Amino acid sequence: MDRRESPIPNQQHRNPEKNGGVLATHMQYHQGPIPPASELQRYNEINPGFADRIISMAEREQKARLELNLSSSEKVFEIEKNKVSITKRGQWFALVIVIFILLFASFVAYLGYANAAAGLVGAVVVGVIVSFVGGKKREAES
Repeated sequence: MDRRESPIPNQQHRNPEKNGGVLATHMQYHQGPIPPASELQRYNEINPGFADRIISMAEREQKARLELNLSSSEKVFEIEKNKVSITKRGQWFALVIVIFILLFASFVAYLGYANAAAGLVGAVVVGVIVSFVGGKKREAES
């Protein structure tokens, strides 16, 4: 009998010419945490309760994976919520600053320095426009 070394123990390769030219191969593929029922049954034959341990391990792994996904989703939500809060706070501070500068420009105009007041108002308007345009560009990039 012609025997060749096999990568799988206790498996013999037969010479196809000697047994009618037929060579049959069976391959089984499995993907996932729980093996097929036939495999689980064989595991239980080797060690009773082993299939239950495999299933409980898969259940624990799935639960941990779901908790991790939920936790990361909550963190992303919290980060986005903080970004919105910081943006709102910045907008309120900018509004207060603009109001104070406009009040100061009004006071300067009242004192008779209309050109200086116009310069302050112009600078505020340009600053606000640049801020909005820059904010839109940053928002479009991200």
